[in-house]
Amino acid sequence: MRNTAFTILSSLAFLVALTWLSGCGGKAEDIDTTPFENAIQVYLKERSMELRVAEVKTIKVSGDTAEATISLEYAGEGVGAKVQWKFWFAKKDNAWVVTQHKQ
Repeated sequence: MRNTAFTILSSLAFLVALTWLSGCGGKAEDIDTTPFENAIQVYLKERSMELRVAEVKTIKVSGDTAEATISLEYAGEGVGAKVQWKFWFAKKDNAWVVTQHKQ
């Protein structure tokens, strides 16, 4: 009886932990990505980079800072290769701005 109760409680604790972890993955679907995409476009334009956001892979927001993994593609005509960059953001004047990136 004691082993059965321990097994049930252990299994329940594992399922709770698994559910919690899967809900904290920072998936882009859970967050409105528009402010981040706009901040990236401003950042790229200021640096004369002819790229655009192809896909927001992940975003992790922590208060007034955030980090995201973004797939970028060439902004011109035609098909090109996609690249994946990491961006860091800060909230300034109630808007997200890119503070740095890593290719």
